[in-house]
Amino acid sequence: MNKKIKIKDYCEFPKAEEKEPSYIGLKIEKNKKNNERFHFIFPVSYYTEEEYEKITENTLRNDIKNLLKAIYKANISEVYYNKKSQEETSPIDAYLWIIRNYLEEGYYIEKEIIYNKKNQGKINWKRTIKNNEYLIYNNNIIYTKFITKQSINNISGILTLIHKYCVYEAIGTFSFLFDINLKNVEIPQANIRVEEMISILKNEYTKSFLDSKKELLINMIKMLEWLADENTSYDMFSTYDSKFQVVFENLINERFGNVKNIEEYYPFGYWHIIGKEQDYKSSYLREDTILKEKDNIYILDAKYYKYGYNITKELPNTSSIAKQFIYGKYVYNKYIKKANSQGDIYNIFLIPFNGQGNYIEYIGYSYGNWSEDEDKIKTYNKIYTFKIDLKILVNDSFGTKQKNIDELIKAIEKVH
Repeated sequence: MNKKIKIKDYCEFPKAEEKEPSYIGLKIEKNKKNNERFHFIFPVSYYTEEEYEKITENTLRNDIKNLLKAIYKANISEVYYNKKSQEETSPIDAYLWIIRNYLEEGYYIEKEIIYNKKNQGKINWKRTIKNNEYLIYNNNIIYTKFITKQSINNISGILTLIHKYCVYEAIGTFSFLFDINLKNVEIPQANIRVEEMISILKNEYTKSFLDSKKELLINMIKMLEWLADENTSYDMFSTYDSKFQVVFENLINERFGNVKNIEEYYPFGYWHIIGKEQDYKSSYLREDTILKEKDNIYILDAKYYKYGYNITKELPNTSSIAKQFIYGKYVYNKYIKKANSQGDIYNIFLIPFNGQGNYIEYIGYSYGNWSEDEDKIKTYNKIYTFKIDLKILVNDSFGTKQKNIDELIKAIEKVH
């Protein structure tokens, strides 16, 4: 970046009453490294008016980094399995890791090992013994010359040159997030094709044992493989507003989900076709996050709605309520009734909002008129609905996963 810029001037903060944004995240003019062309759109009402006026540049930078990582993780997650999206999604985590590592450690410098017959350095006994230059005195072997080992910095090594290339590319794209002037970064002199760089790094990875070096290598490989793909574009640093639902679902799953074999909780529909011996399984209901604590099971359905701005329009509809009822009854029959468990099934809708520091807020519950008497006394019959602070979710600032879980369960217990 050639001059100091104000991040806020390049950001958009949509309000709920305004037209929905076309996308959420970062846009950079394709194939450009002029960072003054970037544009970032936040989720609707991510900041209040008061927050917007007082927000600092550092806060904006951190929020942008965390939102980019949330978008990236959602695109490659199992929640949103889309092979094309996964292949084209830019490895934002690798870019940011390479920049942070450079700021903390500088360029990677290869160590070149030199062996000589000087008395300086660490003795290499294997080579010294093979050298056969020794005397025998009083039945003891005395070596007259030692082979010693010294390591020197090789600043012209190929790995160093590739690292400089990666650092320059990463900062050229994201210098505005770290307030770095690209003019102060060394221009790489690695006159080698990206494909060759990848091959060299992969070969080095197979020979490396140091974890810190392997982490550096794998991040450079991820970044270079993405750059080498002709189909990639900087639009992959963003997501359509309608697809931010997936980001929200993934955040809920990261913070609260603790069941690995989640497919066992899915209810399925079946088709019986005349003339066919076997019934066919239909698609399962859209997966939710499953939280299991003690004997209780909590079914969490993340809904990226703008509740609080238009209460009659921004709430889950009847089909969503019916889905949760079916889900809850199925899980109850399978894991509570059949297992003679003392636990309960809780159905939960989670909707994002700006809580201004208040993490979770209860707003009410939904139910259907289809419930039979035996269902009405069950906990799954009501879908309790909570607003949850989107900023705290994105920044992962509430604490450990268990602390997140404890806070949600405490909120549920208060209203049940």
